[in-house]
Amino acid sequence: MTSKISYNIHAQGVRDQNKLLDHLRKIQPKSVLVMNGYSLCKTIKSQNPDTIVIHREWPDDDIYLRMTPAQWIASKKAVIGSDDIWVYTTNEPGYDPKIIQWHEELLKLNFASPNPLKLVIMNASSGVPKPEDWNLSNTLLKLMAQNHDKVILGLHEYFGAVATSGFIGGTPEDTKYHPNYVDRKNWPNQEAAKGITKWHCGRFQFLVDYCKNNNIQVPRIIMTEHGADAMGDIDAWLKSLRPTPPSTGVRGYKTLTNQWKLWYPDWSNQQTYFELVKYLDQNIYRDTVVEAQLIFCYGH
Repeated sequence: MTSKISYNIHAQGVRDQNKLLDHLRKIQPKSVLVMNGYSLCKTIKSQNPDTIVIHREWPDDDIYLRMTPAQWIASKKAVIGSDDIWVYTTNEPGYDPKIIQWHEELLKLNFASPNPLKLVIMNASSGVPKPEDWNLSNTLLKLMAQNHDKVILGLHEYFGAVATSGFIGGTPEDTKYHPNYVDRKNWPNQEAAKGITKWHCGRFQFLVDYCKNNNIQVPRIIMTEHGADAMGDIDAWLKSLRPTPPSTGVRGYKTLTNQWKLWYPDWSNQQTYFELVKYLDQNIYRDTVVEAQLIFCYGH
């Protein structure tokens, strides 16, 4: 059975490659991203031929300012050749007309060329763009629809401390507008979650709604970064939680060990993290256009 839950891998931080490869053989991931390790991309693809393997070359945050789309395509084709590897364009570049227009030109040039690259584009940070700003990507979304089988939209969706953060709005412990979403007995099932506005994980629905309202084919989506992290809109609440030394705040899963012991005493830190991403997989991303959720990160 293929796993949608997979990894954003930092190749230079992998200490035991054989352990990683054995694990990937077992979970048969729908997708895997590898940063700064093209040879690892090819190895993973050779043993998992049905996996969407994505190559990311860092630094790439401002690549749209340093290379024209034509230069970028030429540089990637020199690496990829005829290999069946997908290519990551930018990483959390923000969201403005310059970035969007760069990607529009990139798609036009790439898909007009012989042997076009398969692209994972944008890879926008969590909370970007605002729901009302998807209209800026109208032309880009139409270009994606024309090349639906060879271009994927990368988005980053994180939760703050608990998978249900951002549901409805407010903090997960707020009971004024919703049940206490920290309590796992109150986590909505898939059907109930459909009617809930989701500002953190599940935010992709704003894009889906925009496309449907404007008669545009919804793009393929992979969460190229996923997991637990700081979330600015609930920062004050996160700062009220119990950190795990040496960290002075809560962010990634290791920093949440002490807090999760209070909330979920019958689960280990590792199991808690698994249960949270499993909940999202089964109730928020299942039966949607989201093809995989890549936990950030494996390696470092």
